[in-house]
Amino acid sequence: MTTNEGSLIPDGEELAPVWYRSLSYRFGVATNNPEIEIYVGRILARFHLPLDPDELTSPPTPGVPPVYRLLDLGPDASSRYQLTLHHEPMLTSDRARDALHILFWNINAETLRTTGDLFLIHAGAVTTPTGGAMLLPAGSGGGKTTLVAGLIRAGFGYLSDEAAAVDPVAIEVYPFPKALSFKGDALTDLFPGVVSGDDDPFGLKRSYVLPEELGASVAGPAPPRYVVSIRYERDAPVELTPISRADAAVRLATNAAGTRIYGRRTLKILQGLVKDAACFQLVGGDLQRSVAVLEEVAAGRS
Repeated sequence: MTTNEGSLIPDGEELAPVWYRSLSYRFGVATNNPEIEIYVGRILARFHLPLDPDELTSPPTPGVPPVYRLLDLGPDASSRYQLTLHHEPMLTSDRARDALHILFWNINAETLRTTGDLFLIHAGAVTTPTGGAMLLPAGSGGGKTTLVAGLIRAGFGYLSDEAAAVDPVAIEVYPFPKALSFKGDALTDLFPGVVSGDDDPFGLKRSYVLPEELGASVAGPAPPRYVVSIRYERDAPVELTPISRADAAVRLATNAAGTRIYGRRTLKILQGLVKDAACFQLVGGDLQRSVAVLEEVAAGRS
């Protein structure tokens, strides 16, 4: 029995993927490393699908979803870890964390690119203690994950730290319960004692944290009741300013990921999101104060 160069997989042997569905994006992940399999399975647990016995894998059935393969080629390989998609190379690296980071990034990107049954907006999304959805639109690096984490630690329900998933007919916000993704040391600095990169066997530069590890539960669909456009400014005092519904709709449109799919229907969806919503802009860099301010908003005291 022979193996690929430095590989732990015998030639001609196919790895069985584990299947997942992230919103509309269905995919498989296969690996020959048990530790990686356990870690990926934990991070993607909410998206797990049972094996469909009607889908043949050898030979591949037409239309079978894409499969990521994260291979451990062994300690003697020139680059130990290889990540492929559709059997095409995506990355080779000596560090598993590099391959895992690209894997999760690509899954998230493909989810946002391919999902068409829900209208997606780049926004954090939580539910208030009374059950309404609060949308927190912001661009990349705008503080969505940090603020969402602070709010769910304070008792808000978790919908997403990345994309608000809106039913375009009912105009309700559905959960996209991906693991929260923190950059650098943000998690340990802001939430000491929570599972962090120190607990990660692969030493990821980002910490991927499940909502339950932050003491939160994933909320069900909720009607939009608040739109809070956020802008993180590290040393700025926290300031909450009311904005018009028209202004809020423009800010949601700026961060919309579903415009390409929904075209002219986008305007109607945005109008529905702001129709019954209280709308604000939140600027500042103090997480505790920001959370307190939004708690007051949700309680009707601001």
